Amino acid sequence: MRIFAFVACLALAGFSAWYFLYRDTAPTDQDLTQIMRSAVPGLLEADLTVQDCQLSISVAQLNADQTHFTQALLRADLSLFDFSEIRILPTKKDQAILIIQRSPMTLPMVHQAERLLSEVPSQFTQKAGTLVLRDGKGNQVTTQLDTQENIRNLLRDPTRSLTISLASTRIGSTQEETPALSPHADAPAFFDYSERLVDLSQPMTFHMTRFFEGKTARRDTLLSAAVSMPEKLQFQVLSQDVAEALAETLYRYTNGHCRG
Repeated sequence: MRIFAFVACLALAGFSAWYFLYRDTAPTDQDLTQIMRSAVPGLLEADLTVQDCQLSISVAQLNADQTHFTQALLRADLSLFDFSEIRILPTKKDQAILIIQRSPMTLPMVHQAERLLSEVPSQFTQKAGTLVLRDGKGNQVTTQLDTQENIRNLLRDPTRSLTISLASTRIGSTQEETPALSPHADAPAFFDYSERLVDLSQPMTFHMTRFFEGKTARRDTLLSAAVSMPEKLQFQVLSQDVAEALAETLYRYTNGHCRG
């Protein structure tokens, strides 16, 4: 506990130094990268980059018994988010959650959503993929997204996100043990789809998670995955004061680098 507190104090001191150094100017890409690492404890071990208004965060983790491997990737075109209006939620550990909502629908936002959809494999065994809309309460709403106007209608609602997902099923059942997960027949195609998204030219906005059986990422061991165009960005930071300062820093960065 003392070690954690010491590390947290060092991170807070580092953030304060960066913040006061650049509080009156628009931070550079490198400045913002360092500021975010200092403000968000969860980013200390992440692969984090900021370049030309494009945020990229990648995290990979092997579970404790080394039987499953998880990857998460966020690509965010910061120009698509509204940093002038934020929400800050306190947590039980005297930290805080900073929430930045997606801006109202814009043409670049529509084009990025179209690019996500255009890469969906047509050879899925169950229709052409599963497109799921979720409202602010988590309810699913089925809608065809086959035209630009339908995509615009989705993005006009700031509480909804586009989600393309794959889920595996458990095969067999006994009372003594939980049946093992078996990869879905579409897992290799979904893996290839997710790899194509990583290679798309920027700017792009999507959040991707992949869960594998085993210690590495392989197309034939993908158990579940999801790709979404998020309706918000969310960061757990060191305190409410840090949340406010980070929001101000992001606001100055986007005004200086993302509005041109």
